[in-house]
Amino acid sequence: MPKIPQLLSRLCAAEGVSGREDAPASVFAAAGEALGFTAERDCLGNTLLYVNSFDPSRPTCLLDAHADEIGMLVTGYAPGGFLKFTVIGLDPRTLPAREVIIHGRERLFGSIASLPPHVQRREDMQKAFRPEDLSIDTGLSEDRLRELVPLGSPVTLRGELTPLLGDRICGKSLDDRAGLYVLLRAAEGLREKALPFNLVLCASFGEEVGLRGIRTAAHRFAPAWSFVVDVTHARTPDSDPEETFPMGEGPTLGTGPHIGRELTALCRRAAEEAQIPYTLEPLSGGTGTNLSAMHRACGLTGALISIPIKYMHTPYETACLSDIEAAAKLLCVSVAGLAEREAAK
Repeated sequence: MPKIPQLLSRLCAAEGVSGREDAPASVFAAAGEALGFTAERDCLGNTLLYVNSFDPSRPTCLLDAHADEIGMLVTGYAPGGFLKFTVIGLDPRTLPAREVIIHGRERLFGSIASLPPHVQRREDMQKAFRPEDLSIDTGLSEDRLRELVPLGSPVTLRGELTPLLGDRICGKSLDDRAGLYVLLRAAEGLREKALPFNLVLCASFGEEVGLRGIRTAAHRFAPAWSFVVDVTHARTPDSDPEETFPMGEGPTLGTGPHIGRELTALCRRAAEEAQIPYTLEPLSGGTGTNLSAMHRACGLTGALISIPIKYMHTPYETACLSDIEAAAKLLCVSVAGLAEREAAK
């Protein structure tokens, strides 16, 4: 079984549904400060790390991964002490019998109610669940829940990363805490280099609810170069092999109209020189990531590095540690190659 890096475990364990990213942002900031970086939180909620001193007269290279995770939001109370909810990014079919954490006036544990098969009707067994069909059981009375859990309280999935066989790991919020880990690992390898540009790491706010935070960061820094790290769909027996990618063969590099050709070509050369495995991921339109948000908001393009994961937006996202580490190495050597190119001009 693989040994999971402590930093990755802490990032994934932090509870931070969209709009409430304080916990993962704090882990990210603390890890950056331990490496000697300067941390800052902007007006919207992006957490920024400055790898070197920031000089407005120099161009900026921005490295981004989003801090938020999928989850739920309390919408009401049901008789018998149950909470009603809506989902933020989650597939409701995966939710019955899952353990959750309710972030109200107190931190409460609960489970999503599920009828045992013995008492279900045949038609119930064939039905796909909708959020409004489900509720959270905490064991508390309705009156007590009204005191402790205001409407709009966020709810996160309960769980931690679990090692599987080989180098695979499984758990919640690998989308995109694995990306935050990649940013920190790459920056650790760059901190001693004399870079001819500002290097800024962004743990962006609100990606799962509309790619929101990166727009603020893009307008603020107008980066000359940007690298976005996110996840993509890994191959499973029932998936389309043209739309999914192998695990254990490194990250993917996006290619398409929202993606910078020159920077992607630089990444490919860097990967080949360093013998880092990767797969090309053709994206004919938008990427569904912060890179497309930057492209639309500011006309900026950049490189997209993605980690293949299975079961995206479920409580059991699965990835290979070797792919995560390869993504970090690829990002590191790509930024280093960019620095060498710019210094030689």
